[in-house]
Amino acid sequence: MFEFDYIKDAHAAPFDENGEAQKPLFTKEYMHVRKDVHFERGMQCVDCHTSIDVHGDGNIYPATLYQVEISCYDCHGTPEKYPWELSVGYGTPVTLNGDRGTYKKDNVEYMLTSRGNVKQNWRREGDTSYVYSRFTGKKHEIPLLKKIKQADTFKTKQGKVAMSTIHKHIEKMECYACHATWAPQCFGCHMEYDRRAEGTDWITTSKKVDPATGRQTVTKKSR
Repeated sequence: MFEFDYIKDAHAAPFDENGEAQKPLFTKEYMHVRKDVHFERGMQCVDCHTSIDVHGDGNIYPATLYQVEISCYDCHGTPEKYPWELSVGYGTPVTLNGDRGTYKKDNVEYMLTSRGNVKQNWRREGDTSYVYSRFTGKKHEIPLLKKIKQADTFKTKQGKVAMSTIHKHIEKMECYACHATWAPQCFGCHMEYDRRAEGTDWITTSKKVDPATGRQTVTKKSR
């Protein structure tokens, strides 16, 4: 495999929020990328996550993903539909027919999770929705992808392409496959295979070891 330099090739993924090439992260130490955007806005885990997410529902699932009750779509919807226009189970292995709607009580519309359960601190007001902090009571407006697409107010051209133009991204991937920039990243430390330029052939190099010194003979290989 070859080393890959994201600075020299500006067309290579991953790019940053400005569409520029990522800086190389050649280090064995974790480097700070960015805080979670929800935490930066003053939200806490329980503002979204439910008791089922934390303690389970009594069933054993093949993967942790299937136990989690909420999804990004529950609050933000998709570029084509508001959260309440999505079906119950959207984004999960089991999807029901029809819109999930909202739960109305005392002139308040409460939004639902992907399992159809009511979230009392998620509320719809017309075509806008809010999260009310369980700690401070602060009212956070939720960015809705459908409204963003209609107004064409995507923050970057890459975001518009990824979320609105290439539909397979949302159909085949979870939002946090790209948006969880607070998580440890692999690029820059691990090696990437790049056919476009000469690089180190690490497989061949690993086999060329001097038994006396233990030194490796670095082998370069081009396309």
